[in-house]
Amino acid sequence: MRFLFTKVFADDPETYVSAKLAAIHKEADAQSVLTPSTRAALAHQDHPDLALMSEKELPDIPEDQAADFKTAMRCARFEASAEIPRLPGETIQSERFTYLTAPLGDIAAGTGALVRTTNQAELTILFPEVRIIDGRLVRDEQYFQKDSPDTGAVVSPMIAGIDDLALEAASAIASKIAAKIGEKIGDKIYESIFGPEDVPSYFSEVYKKLHDMFKQEIDASVISQINGHVNGFRGWLEDEFIPMRNSGRDRETLLGLLDDWQEKFAADVIGPLEEKRFRKAGLPVYQLAGSTVLLIDTIQAEVDVGEDGNVLKSSYTVSRKSHAERFADHVTKTYHDMLSDIENSVEVLDHTIYNQGSDVCTPNGCHTAKGTTTPQYEVFDHWTGYKSGDYWDKKNGDPWTRAKKERDGIVKKRRVEAKKAIGGFDPKNPASTEGPIVGDWRKIAGYKDE
Repeated sequence: MRFLFTKVFADDPETYVSAKLAAIHKEADAQSVLTPSTRAALAHQDHPDLALMSEKELPDIPEDQAADFKTAMRCARFEASAEIPRLPGETIQSERFTYLTAPLGDIAAGTGALVRTTNQAELTILFPEVRIIDGRLVRDEQYFQKDSPDTGAVVSPMIAGIDDLALEAASAIASKIAAKIGEKIGDKIYESIFGPEDVPSYFSEVYKKLHDMFKQEIDASVISQINGHVNGFRGWLEDEFIPMRNSGRDRETLLGLLDDWQEKFAADVIGPLEEKRFRKAGLPVYQLAGSTVLLIDTIQAEVDVGEDGNVLKSSYTVSRKSHAERFADHVTKTYHDMLSDIENSVEVLDHTIYNQGSDVCTPNGCHTAKGTTTPQYEVFDHWTGYKSGDYWDKKNGDPWTRAKKERDGIVKKRRVEAKKAIGGFDPKNPASTEGPIVGDWRKIAGYKDE
């Protein structure tokens, strides 16, 4: 995804663009690295090479691709809301979909575009993976990974040995969807997962441990917002949506209401939890948010085709596959970044003492005494400042081996804590470096209707 500021009409353009770029690039300090980018964005708003098909000249959507176009537009909105967060007080005024009529740099003609206008600016967001050629929607395969293999619909068990409600709920939702890809999931899924009462906070023990390890504390306002959205959707689903659907409310109204929740989760939950300063500590709740979005996709697919239809034929099922792959990739990358941080958090310092030989003279003549080497090693923890003191005494074993053992022990404990952030090991695939939730997401992303 690429984006351009095509118009900025905020009262303070420089402050707006700087804050916007900071949010987009997930940087906590808007001024630290973004000043040159801000100036460039403000200086090049005209974009003379940007050629978009006008709204009046857009070709009709081919009848056989109506569902594909709907899916592409829906995914584009979600990506734009998650990757380009709106600032406080910024609201969407209008949106239109179009495409490039001429190349823009290395971006090919026909590339799909979303022109989003807010009360602060107009952005043109480009999606190189989607192109319009001769009026038809074409996927540019260089931007897509091959589908994951279908490993069979096996329900993941609830996560054992990890006391974390966000992960338990995420696992339950993901496993139910993965196990019933072509079936309806039932009205009471949330009650069966969470119980009858709202949960005060999904940022529990695993979050606290990750916060301590990686020094990432999520703002109280963000935590409150995320908890509110998760509990709010659950309450709305059970108290309002299900009764409306059962009473025969029209399809377009129901889908529109669900679209509103998709937008809320993309902008207010997924987006913040992908910020650089939050993404490690927030990983357990991110998996709950991702699973909830997949649940919304699933419900939309059910509504889209009606009571007796095949949900696999719905365009919302395609959206679900796209979202599942996106969420899985984010969790896996974040987890591996965490492991890399942990590996570098503790090291063994070499304090070996080298005594060079010296000339020794006696009445019988002079000679050079042999130098000595005294191996000494110290374990240093960069996160806590802990120092072990020097390992040097060989009576209890090789000093290097003993120091390395202590260092590896600290790292191992931290890796265990990090593994909890993705729900532990996947019982269906013990060799996998991904947890059970991501395993179910991969199942959803790679499913083929054959």
